[in-house]
Amino acid sequence: MARLFFEDENASQRWRYYLHLSRFHPYTTLQKQIIKVYEPYQSLISKYSSECERNIHPLETQYLEEHPEVSLQNIALLKNSMQLWKDASNTSEAIAPVLHHYCFHCFISFFIYTFFRWEPEHTKSHGVRLSKWSENIPEIEIQFIEKGGLFQRFVDTWTLLGASLAFSPVMPIFEEDEIIFIKNNDYILKDKKYLTLKELTEFKPREFEKKVLKKFGDKLIKCHFIGGSAIMQVNNNLKNYLILYLASNIARYRPYLWEIILDGKTFEYSNFARDSTTALYDLSINNLLGNVQDLFWSIENQYFSITH
Repeated sequence: MARLFFEDENASQRWRYYLHLSRFHPYTTLQKQIIKVYEPYQSLISKYSSECERNIHPLETQYLEEHPEVSLQNIALLKNSMQLWKDASNTSEAIAPVLHHYCFHCFISFFIYTFFRWEPEHTKSHGVRLSKWSENIPEIEIQFIEKGGLFQRFVDTWTLLGASLAFSPVMPIFEEDEIIFIKNNDYILKDKKYLTLKELTEFKPREFEKKVLKKFGDKLIKCHFIGGSAIMQVNNNLKNYLILYLASNIARYRPYLWEIILDGKTFEYSNFARDSTTALYDLSINNLLGNVQDLFWSIENQYFSITH
């Protein structure tokens, strides 16, 4: 996983932004601002929960005051993600994917629980699992757990913030000045519960963005807090997290196979080694850390809105 990215100054700057949120007062101040700016959109939560049959709730000031441990747990998740990033820079390429995956597992947990609450409060699974192993790595399958898990809550969070996702069975649009959720006919898991590695790496977020923009036009929700190509960027975050998850599983449970992939002795192995490096680069520098930073900035400066 190209060590130059571990020490890249751009990545260090991304992580540096989150340092102030590892302290109780700045973080709880952000949460109070989130409660305020998201208040006009709270009805989305009940609509989405009903549509997807999940119990999701907005943050409330009284709840946080009565349960300060919620904020402390989220801060701990952020601190763990930053520590895991540092640890990954001091280990070998054989182990680094495991640390990087858990780094972003913790960061995503911090992100989603900063905005919403679920029942049960904490998930007990990743929300995905490797359902088929193969040394012909394009055939490796990743299965999605529909009713729970971190990945599903990651999808929930972005959807409730107005994102159009290839990984969600429903999509938010404006209909007669009201945000509603409709069936996503371009759902990447339509009629199945798994993706092969080949299908995952061939998924093109930009092509999905073009398709939904053409299909829905002015009815489509705009994620102004992220900026241009918001649909592409958020779908890229989900894709890259899954690629990193696969790399982590291979490195952890099939270390010999991961060693062969790193050697890149075949077209398929060299491609996945490249894709894994690109996923890490995008999550840390191009997209995820930057998107969440932009989102927090828009909230802190009262620019957050879900519009069309």
